[in-house]
This record gives sequence, structure tokens and C-alpha cells, in this order.
Amino acid sequence: MKILHLIHAFQDVGGVLSMVRNLVRGDSANEHFMVVNRRFEQKRSSTATMLRTRWAVDEVESQARLLVGLLDVGAIQRIIRAHDIDVVHAHTRGAYPILLALGAGIPRVATMHFYAQRVGLYRSAFKNNNVHWVLLTPAMQAHYQLPALPANTSLIPACYDSVGVAAAFDQRAATPAQEQARVKLVGVGHFWERKRWHILIEAVSRLEPAARRRLSIDIYGDATTQPGSIQYKKDLVQLLEKTGGGDVVRLCGTTPNPLPNIAEADWLVMPSVNEPCSVAILEALALGTPVLGTRSGGTGDIIKEGLSGHLTKPDDVGDLASALACCADRTLPHGTRDEIRSSARPYADFSVAAEYTSLYNRLANPAA
Repeated sequence: MKILHLIHAFQDVGGVLSMVRNLVRGDSANEHFMVVNRRFEQKRSSTATMLRTRWAVDEVESQARLLVGLLDVGAIQRIIRAHDIDVVHAHTRGAYPILLALGAGIPRVATMHFYAQRVGLYRSAFKNNNVHWVLLTPAMQAHYQLPALPANTSLIPACYDSVGVAAAFDQRAATPAQEQARVKLVGVGHFWERKRWHILIEAVSRLEPAARRRLSIDIYGDATTQPGSIQYKKDLVQLLEKTGGGDVVRLCGTTPNPLPNIAEADWLVMPSVNEPCSVAILEALALGTPVLGTRSGGTGDIIKEGLSGHLTKPDDVGDLASALACCADRTLPHGTRDEIRSSARPYADFSVAAEYTSLYNRLANPAA
């Protein structure tokens, strides 16, 4: 089958693109196409065919601007005809209006990659039986107030790149072990307030000097083109200067492949709230790296306390500081590397791709 993914991204960053790339990479049964904005600059490889349209909009801070994307409906219809598309799969807020506007003539799937504030609006959209909705975790199901999943809704998680993870794991295994003077934590994610990097910086500022000297925290990410993200990065830089946290926390910018960094780390740290189903967390677990996260969103569904990591209270600087102090002393409990890796198996790209292939087949061949 031929699957058209509506991404509509302007930048080659973020977890949604990572998840779709991993899904496509793990699926050898279908042919995939991805629609992005014509200004999109590809920086990471993909086995999908990239298609560009003029009005594509993915995520903007003004809800009204999402309607601009409807100007692309005609272009999407032409793509469907030209490439003989079997299923259209939307992944971003800007793509959902187009998906609805296409009508019932083609099977349509919409994966929710975020926790919307307007829950009622999306609950109404879920009643559209001509679209099959996909939620990532039970926590997302609870957020949208769905005690039971309707017939047109499925739970399918995000996924990690199994080939890339295997390469990073093997590279780490082949590197002679060295005694580290500091406990190394790595954070991965772009600069949005919900990522709560400021909570991490504030938590570091509460540590005793001895604990600070035993920690090293590298954050891989950067601001997007959105004004709110740009301002948040400025706020983080100012906070680091104010708290003197630069001796522990480094803002390292983006990296096309964070897997080697995660593999070498003692912990992945993810202080975000309402994290849908973080690809970085899945990658860390697949590499055997424990996760220091929050009891919020999909993270609480993924992390098994004391085995694959530790969960702190969301937005609780003191609780995170206590966990960091235990990290510095190497006393924060977690399982063995093999145990952590085993917990990630359901999130491998080929496993998730099989679930989506089953869904695509069911929608494209309802009488089968």
C-alpha cells in the first residue's frame, strides 16, 4: 500500500518527524510519502518520498493560522491522485483540518502527538467515524476523557529506530570503559516551556557544591522558529547566568543523531510535563540507559519505577533536586542494562510498524 503522511513541517526537528521516520524505516511492507512545507530543509535521512506544498502548516501558536493550511487541500488531492495513495495519515494540528476536508473517499488516520488544551474540541472530532484516531498511551486516553476506546480509536505508541539503536549500543560496547569523574546526564528536546528545562536548571541550583561537582548535564536541542520557543531559549540562558548553573548544565544545540550521546550517558533526564510518548525516552530505554522523568503524561506509562528509571513530581524543583543528588551519589535505583532494554521492546520500529500496517489494511479493505 501507499501511505501519505501529512507532517507539514517547516523545520527538520522534533519528535513527530523522528517518530514518523522510525515508523517508515521499520515498515518494509508499504511505500511511504511525507508532505512538508516547501521551505522545509531536510537534514536527516528518510526512506520516505518527501513532497512539498506551499501552504503546509504544522504547529503554530495562533490556532487561527492553522486554517491557512486548508489552502493546500487541492494540492493534497492532486498528490493522492498522482501517486495512487491508499491511506492518508495526519500527524500535526495543521494537518488535521486538511484530513477532515478530504472527505470519506479515502481511508484517513490521525495520530495525536500532543495533549490539547481544548479537550472538548477533540472529543467532538473523535466522533467522526470516517477518521480513525490513534492515541499514544493510556495517559493520553485519560486526558481526552475516554474511559473506553471508541471503535474508531486505537492505542499505538511512538517508536524508536532499532537499527540506529543497535549501532549506537554496539559502538558503546566496543569502547573501553573509563572511570568517569562525573555522573553524566543527557537531555534531548527542543526549547518549549513544556519541556521544563528551567525546572532542571533551578533544581541544579539547589544542590550542595559537592553534588554539583559530581554531575554533568548536556542538553541537546535548540529553539524552533516560533517566537515562544525563541524567547524560552533566551530565558534559559539568562537563568543559567543567574544561578551559575553553567558549571553543570550545558546547552549543546541540536545534533542529527543523539543516540551515541544517550548511549554514553548514565541517565537521560526529561523534566517535561505532558510528554506524549517521547522518542528520546524510548531510545534511552532501548540503549539500556535509565530515565529520570516526571510522573506526567506518557512518561508515567513508559517508565517502571526503580527498573527503567525514576519519576519525580511534575514541576517540583525540590523533588528533582533530591533525585539529582542521588544521581550524583550513584544511589538512585534502576535495573540492569539488559532489564532496561527489555522494557523497550514493544516500542521498536518494526513492532509499531506492524500495528500500523494492520490498521492500514483494515481501513483500506473493510470487507476483508
